Amino acid sequence: MSESESRIPLFERLKVALEEGIKFAKGNQNLLTTLVPEHPPALRAEAIRQLRQLAGMTQLDFAQVLHVSTKTVRSWEQGTRQPSQRALRFLYFLNQNQKLFYGPSAFANRVKQAKEKHDTSSRASKIARRKVKTKAS
Repeated sequence: MSESESRIPLFERLKVALEEGIKFAKGNQNLLTTLVPEHPPALRAEAIRQLRQLAGMTQLDFAQVLHVSTKTVRSWEQGTRQPSQRALRFLYFLNQNQKLFYGPSAFANRVKQAKEKHDTSSRASKIARRKVKTKAS
């Protein structure tokens, strides 16, 4: 199964995000916040490589997310260069919130549940329409 086949459709992800936003606005849900220091600590080359690999990203993917070149990511992982403060802040955030990025997240599970609920209601309405058509015949 390719990544695009296993990925939840954009509409479903947006729907879940909007529903969460409404719950938050009504005071029914708390949002996760992370304080990121202005000057986060430096990371060793191996730690950067591990973060990227745990996120399931290639060097190219990681570079695109950070708006740097693949060569830059490679040099960080080889220890020949250090990430900028902007990149270090993102890496710090990634490291502090590993549960959000690695493995099945709670958000992904909520989206999956919403999709299943939608599929179930779609099936039920199709069955109801068939029954109406059958009665009409």
